[in-house]
Amino acid sequence: MSINKEFFELLQKKPGDFSIKAFNVNGIKTEFFKKYQQFLNKNSDTKLSTSSFIATFKPFLVFYKNLNDYAKSTNKFEHKSTVMFRNVLATAKDPEKAFFEDIPQAFGYRDSELNGNNDVLDNYITLIKGAVRELNTCYDMLIDRIERHIIEQVSLPETYEEYKPAIEERYAGVKKHLLTTKCRTFLERLLAPSTTKREFIEKISNVVIDKRLVQIKDKEEEYLLDNIVFLFHELDQFVSISALDNGKDEVYNIDLASNQNVASHFKTYILLDSKKSKADQIIEKITKNLSGDADLDICVLLKLLNKRLS
Repeated sequence: MSINKEFFELLQKKPGDFSIKAFNVNGIKTEFFKKYQQFLNKNSDTKLSTSSFIATFKPFLVFYKNLNDYAKSTNKFEHKSTVMFRNVLATAKDPEKAFFEDIPQAFGYRDSELNGNNDVLDNYITLIKGAVRELNTCYDMLIDRIERHIIEQVSLPETYEEYKPAIEERYAGVKKHLLTTKCRTFLERLLAPSTTKREFIEKISNVVIDKRLVQIKDKEEEYLLDNIVFLFHELDQFVSISALDNGKDEVYNIDLASNQNVASHFKTYILLDSKKSKADQIIEKITKNLSGDADLDICVLLKLLNKRLS
């Protein structure tokens, strides 16, 4: 709050809403201040005063404010202290307490351990640098985890420059009218131009979670990974179907596995337009002999299918 006419008018009306805060500038806090100044690449000879203290603490608050949504919510860090450091910045109301008590405690330090020990102070600043680095890179690490999962599960080349053209070649022939709405949108994002790996991963991830990737929560990451792979496999099934679709014949892909037959059957079948009438007659005969119990009837048909495929 600025010290102006409105401030004094408010102070006169509601004096109970205000208090005077004094900073203790002696001993260890002076050493702390110098280390913080060095961390921020500021002049460490600057004397500790109210104005210089606020000027030093403000960059930490600005740093937190500028973090993206993911960095503000995730707990996926290598060090637990990074979460605690971030939470101190998020909830800080008393700069002095945050600077000289809460942040040191986030890294497991007490005043008595830091007092007069330059080596410990240097290590403390190193830990802060590490936490800042983790907060700055955690979203990129998420992008890398998603990319690695896709490469491994979908059998793609190792680099974006290689797998983006491979994806376009692999799925360019898929006919969109055969797909569900989500799968169609996913395909469009796959084939759309992307200048970077990050942009590409964001585009396809947004389809799966129906929001921007940067807004994802930790508990949603497994769902995202599973469903990205599921959509890739859905498209794989339509690659051969699209190549054979002539608008007249019926094309079916089947992937069938059973504990009675270890092998998994994946094959494409075409019901020619000229045979549809005969197929309808067979279906009618089979239907008459079904039990009416949906689960039993499906299992019977699957068992018969499995036997025919063996």
